[in-house]
Amino acid sequence: MQVLKEWGVIMPELIEYEPGTHFPEVIGGTLDESSPAWPKPTRTGKGAPNVIFFILDDVGYGQMSVFGGLCETLNLEQLANGACATSTTSLWPAETCLTPCLTSLEFSG
Repeated sequence: MQVLKEWGVIMPELIEYEPGTHFPEVIGGTLDESSPAWPKPTRTGKGAPNVIFFILDDVGYGQMSVFGGLCETLNLEQLANGACATSTTSLWPAETCLTPCLTSLEFSG
């Protein structure tokens, strides 16, 4: 098994294979007899937008300053000024992030 030293950490060489194809490495009885491989993740193309989901629980609508509340959230205000923000309650982002196996959506990055 080859190893790469990155950021001061010794880690196995990353072998990727196309999903749906033959697993190219070996699953042995021990770690020394095995060699790892991972399905190649779906990657976005050049110019793809950056998307960030903020999932907050037990936060009242009027608490944060970004929505007019008294608690100063300057970094969130700065993000909201250059982004699309909403005060509408929506459950689907949380369901998608927390249970991707049930929604058939995957996020990689």
